[in-house]
Amino acid sequence: MKRLSILTLAMVALAGFMAITVLAQDAHFMRCDSSVASNGTLSVSFRIAGLGGGASDTITAHTTATSTWGCLNGGQQCPNAANKFTSSEELTGSLAVTAGHNGSASGTISLSPATPTNFCPNGQRLVLISVTYGDVTLTNSATSDTCTTDGGSASFFPQCP
Repeated sequence: MKRLSILTLAMVALAGFMAITVLAQDAHFMRCDSSVASNGTLSVSFRIAGLGGGASDTITAHTTATSTWGCLNGGQQCPNAANKFTSSEELTGSLAVTAGHNGSASGTISLSPATPTNFCPNGQRLVLISVTYGDVTLTNSATSDTCTTDGGSASFFPQCP
């Protein structure tokens, strides 16, 4: 009988702990923002709260990138030629985060346009002339909660026509 009572108390305590854990997990984004680095990479940062201490979730970022690539000669000029390449592509990246004891986590997801096959003649190098990222949507895989931020844009070689 004593053994049954201990087992019953253990089960009640476990059920109570599980109920508290479920109530604590109401994951939501506190913030999200993005910036374009000097190499054209988009960095999307976020903070998420309400995960529950030690809980893990996967955050996914999705955007569209339009990039223009060209050739740069030794004089740091882009020849006025038609050998430029512009593409538009969907980009997606994910990051697994684990909450600290306070139930929140933060992270940064980096996205970059694909570099095309080098089409520049000898003596010239392929460079990213400009890139524009559309709005970025972050999604929490566990709750489907989302956060949207402006993507951003940058021009790296203004001397290129």
